Amino acid sequence: MDVKKLEQLRRMLNLKTGAELGSRKADPDTPPDSSSGSGSPKKLSQKTAAETDKNTEERQLLRKRMRAILEVGQENSVRTVQEETVNASAEICGELEGNIIRNKNGSFLLVRREFPVEWRHGTYPLGAVLHCSPQTAAWISGDLTLSDMNWRETLFLDTETTGLAGGAGTVCFLIGIGKFISESVFRLDQCFMRDFDDEGAMLTYLDSEYPAPSALVSYNGKSFDLPLLRNRHVQHRLDFPWKHTPHFDLVHSVRRIWKRRLEDCGLANVERLLLGVTRTGDVPSSLIPRIWLDFITRGDPRPLRPVFYHHRVDILSMVTLAGCLSRMLEDEAGRSFEEAEDRVSLLRQCIKKRDYERAVQVAEAMLHEEDFAEVLGEVHELRCTALRRLKRASEYMDALWAWHRACPTDLRAAYFLAGVMANARNLAAARQVCEETLEKVESAGSFYRDMAIQPDRLKLEDRLRHIRARMGSDDSDGSGQDLW
Repeated sequence: MDVKKLEQLRRMLNLKTGAELGSRKADPDTPPDSSSGSGSPKKLSQKTAAETDKNTEERQLLRKRMRAILEVGQENSVRTVQEETVNASAEICGELEGNIIRNKNGSFLLVRREFPVEWRHGTYPLGAVLHCSPQTAAWISGDLTLSDMNWRETLFLDTETTGLAGGAGTVCFLIGIGKFISESVFRLDQCFMRDFDDEGAMLTYLDSEYPAPSALVSYNGKSFDLPLLRNRHVQHRLDFPWKHTPHFDLVHSVRRIWKRRLEDCGLANVERLLLGVTRTGDVPSSLIPRIWLDFITRGDPRPLRPVFYHHRVDILSMVTLAGCLSRMLEDEAGRSFEEAEDRVSLLRQCIKKRDYERAVQVAEAMLHEEDFAEVLGEVHELRCTALRRLKRASEYMDALWAWHRACPTDLRAAYFLAGVMANARNLAAARQVCEETLEKVESAGSFYRDMAIQPDRLKLEDRLRHIRARMGSDDSDGSGQDLW
């Protein structure tokens, strides 16, 4: 350090050098005490004690000055940090159009937006779901507790996280809650963690603001979002308020109806093909965790704008998708589904849920239309299955004949029809059905090339052998083994 700077610092602090302190002890200009001898021990001890007291006072004074300087420095540092925090909060609030929410556990950023129910997200308004019956959600999800849900008291939930692994190391840095707060307004809250210490305040706010919803609606939330939120509550020693709340997970319902046609049932693909939503200025989901970690490191909130847009569109798409699906399912005959694959998926769901009356309605509505030729055989088979389980024997027999006439090379149709005829002791007609069908399949040229029909062909040939055996046996009245 420069000698001049050291000298200036010494004068400013009124410090003494070792040489100056030594010169005071042996100062020649100090007049000797005439009343005491130079060798008097008593006088010397008194003089030494006085000098010691003086040095002690100077050291105490020096300590006070140094302490004052340190306190001023700490105050300046704290003031600087506080000013930087205020400036950062003002910057992120201005950039993302949000507000800082504070509670007993800290603070976080809340971005709140309100939409009129007439707001169209794609081709559907947000308020369409308010006019739908919750029975459709309960039917397609298989969860009867959703029958009592109230769409106006339902929360639409989505999260953005630091990864997909789950566990204690994964956090939800952005939690979105959508809710209809009145007949005309849909409110969307996006709760954002500016750093890891904001999480407790954010969870506390959500628990107090939305304590007891009628139901939850999410997209893959049963498998990911809700378990992760439950884990974060455990980490902060908070009670999870939604553990017994009915949950309508749209991803499972979408797969049951549209998986056959869409294959990719991700929300972005579903909203584009079914709802007509086009995203502009979006960011891929895989980049969102990296963007948030960069924000924590650099403090620049500008790259977060597409993240909030992506998150907001996800929640709005869930609202309109729930309305779209519920409205289509309200038509018992399924005429709201225009594509053949979607109608067949609905028909299969009716069979799976043992709603056979509705299955018959859906199948007959498809058979009366001319746009489903490519799935005609499958529709006939499902219709026959429903009628058989309803134990409508005459209708079932008519449906089998209709299936066989519509699809004369369908081996399964011939197999079931021949079985019913054989059980009715009409063995000649049963044999004729089997032989004619096998002959038509062989002449069609796909007898050996199409290996997919091989098991059905073997089953039909086996049935034909049993019928011939019964016809050639001594039991001429047709009694014998039950082929059905």
